[in-house]
Order: sequence, then structure tokens, then C-alpha cells
Amino acid sequence: GRATGHAQGADPAAGGYAGWPQGGYAGQAPVPVVPSPAAPGPCYELGPILIRGDRVITPNGTIPLSQAQFSFQDMSQTVKSTPTWAIVLAIVLVWLLLLSLLLLIVQEERTTGQVVISVVGGEGAFTMTVPVTSRAQVGVWAQQVQYAQMIAARARG
Repeated sequence: GRATGHAQGADPAAGGYAGWPQGGYAGQAPVPVVPSPAAPGPCYELGPILIRGDRVITPNGTIPLSQAQFSFQDMSQTVKSTPTWAIVLAIVLVWLLLLSLLLLIVQEERTTGQVVISVVGGEGAFTMTVPVTSRAQVGVWAQQVQYAQMIAARARG
């Protein structure tokens, strides 16, 4: 027999799971995938938060889109420092070339922390914490939350 269960990378809309044989057991015809009717209105995903039609669907429940308020909080910090390799090279090469001291002005940026994304409205609320490792990631999440807030503002009229 064939192993059963869910494979990572599942794509039910494509009719199955990536890398798994389609259909059932040997000789059984594949089961047709019937797409569900699309909800009218916007369709947007923000991690596990889905905007479908006039609803915001979260793991905690559904919130009416017209009542949804999205918020974004940046809890990350970025530190600039001279990398270890530049310090070591400057020390080793200082006797050969005084210009090697210029290596000490090399800076690297390291971002650590997380961003917190929340949606509240009606009687529902959901908050998620997303770890980030670069300023670019922080910017992408901020833009996505801003776009979701714009969709909710349009629904309010």
C-alpha cells in the first residue's frame, strides 16, 4: 500500500500533494477537484490572515471586513558593527600595509527581533508574531499590513 497523510507543499487546488501520486490506490481514477465559488470582493493573504469577500478569516474566527482594524508593530532592532573578519585582517596586515586599517571602517548590519501584526473587529481578534532578520523583511510586512488596512477602509466606504 501507499503511505497516507499530508505532505508538506500540499496544493489541494492543483488536485493533490506535490510529489505524491495522483488518484487513490492502484487502478482508481483520480478524484476531480471542484473549486469552491470565489467570494465577491477582495482576495488577499497576510500570513494566516485571509481577506475573502466581505470577511477577514483568522485562525481565531471570522471578522467582518468593514469592522476590521489592522495594526503593525516593529519590535526589531538593527545593530551596525565591524565584522570579526575585518578586525582580524586589519591586525594581521597592519605590519604590511597601513592601509589595512581602513578595514576597520567596514560595517555590517544585523537585524533581530520580530514584528507583531494584529487584526481586531466586531467580537474577534487575532495577533501573530513574525521573526525578522533584515530591514527589508520589516518593510515587506509593514507594506502588507498597510495594504490590508486599505482594503478594510474601502469596505467601510
